[in-house]
Amino acid sequence: MGRWKRRGDIALCIATMLVMLVFVGCSKSKNDEETWRGVLTATIENWNEFGGDDAEPQELEGLKKGDVIYDGMGYKLTVKKISKDEIILKSTGGIIETEKGGGIDLNSMAPHKLVIENGEEKYYATQSMDAGVTFTFHYEVRTE
Repeated sequence: MGRWKRRGDIALCIATMLVMLVFVGCSKSKNDEETWRGVLTATIENWNEFGGDDAEPQELEGLKKGDVIYDGMGYKLTVKKISKDEIILKSTGGIIETEKGGGIDLNSMAPHKLVIENGEEKYYATQSMDAGVTFTFHYEVRTE
């Protein structure tokens, strides 16, 4: 009987260890899992020959693929991808990154994707001379 009891003790010990490993594994994955959210701060200003509309920055949170950031004046920006590293916006065209002095190159080919990396601020504008839109985007990942 001593031999069977020893086997029972070993089986009980192994079962206890397996249960403990399951609990430790579950609690560890919950605690180690980092919760993050991407925040795109966007200042979108309409302008014409008389001036701009003095737009205020807005924090856009909870963005996901397919969300529309801007739709107006024949231009559209939607979220193509969002991750901890970057946000990629899909453009219908006509929106370009501004030059260092704030000007735009009317002859350049407008990209169909705009990439803003985590911690980066970028400036874009519509390729127009009479009236248009300027965009200031800052992408930041916040952890909880």
